[in-house]
Amino acid sequence: MQELFQLYTQYLYEIIGSHAGYLAVGTALSYAAAPEIYDRYAAFSSLWVHGQPKHGKSSVSRWLMGLHGFNLEAGTSLQEMSGPGLSILLQQYGNLMVWIEEYQHPPEKWQVENLKAMYDRQPGSKKSYTELQRVVRTGGIVTGVATAENEQLRSRFCHVQVAMENRHSLTRGTPDRFPWFKHNFPDFCMIGRYLMQHRKEFARLVLDQMGHWIESRALADCDHRARIVHGAAYASFAALASMLETHPADELKRFKAFLH
Repeated sequence: MQELFQLYTQYLYEIIGSHAGYLAVGTALSYAAAPEIYDRYAAFSSLWVHGQPKHGKSSVSRWLMGLHGFNLEAGTSLQEMSGPGLSILLQQYGNLMVWIEEYQHPPEKWQVENLKAMYDRQPGSKKSYTELQRVVRTGGIVTGVATAENEQLRSRFCHVQVAMENRHSLTRGTPDRFPWFKHNFPDFCMIGRYLMQHRKEFARLVLDQMGHWIESRALADCDHRARIVHGAAYASFAALASMLETHPADELKRFKAFLH
C-alpha cells in the first residue's frame, strides 16, 4: 500500500506538472471523510479538471475515480442530461464521487445552480409539487475545456489544469507514466478500501488538519470557501500520507506552500 500510494501520487504529480497533482488526489481522498467534513463545515470540496482536448484530463479523472472503485471510460455528459437528471445523480451517490464532463460556455442557469449545490449541498429554491424535494448528497469531478466564468461557481471547486506543456516542462527525459496507470488501474481501489477499513482514524486526522488550516493566520485574508475546499484536499492528502508514512514533512510543507 505504501508503494502504490507513493507511486500513484508521484506519477500524477509528474503528469499534472506541479503539486496540483496532490491537490487532485487529496480532493478524491476527502470523500472518505465527507460526512464528518460536511457535518462540521456545512460545505464540501469538489474538483474541476480543465484542459484542451487530448491532453489527458479524462484519463486523470478516470484514475481519480478508480480510487473509489469506479471503472469508467467517461463521465456523465452535462450536455446530455436535464436539471432533474443531474439532481438525481447527486442524490444517488451519497458521499461517493460523481464524474460530470463536457462543461461548456455559456452554461444554462440550471447547470450553474446544480453545480454550485455540490459545495453546500443545498438544492435550488425551485420546487415541484409532483415530487419530493431532492437532496444533494455528494460532489465530484467536473471536466471541461475551461473553468467556470461564474465567480460563485468557480470559488466552490479546487481547479487542476491538465496540459502537455506543463507535463513536458517538468518531466523532460523521464518515462511516460500513462502505461503505469493503465497497468495498475485495477489496484487503485485498494487505496479506497484501505480508507474504508481505517475510516474512523482517517476522518479524525482530516478534521484535525482542517482545523489548523482554517484557523491559520496565513489564510486570514483568504476567501472562506477557498479555505474549505483546499483545506479538505490538503488535510486528506496529509492524513493518508501520515497513516502510510509515505511523504516526508518537507514535501507536505511544499504542498501547503503551493496551495497558499
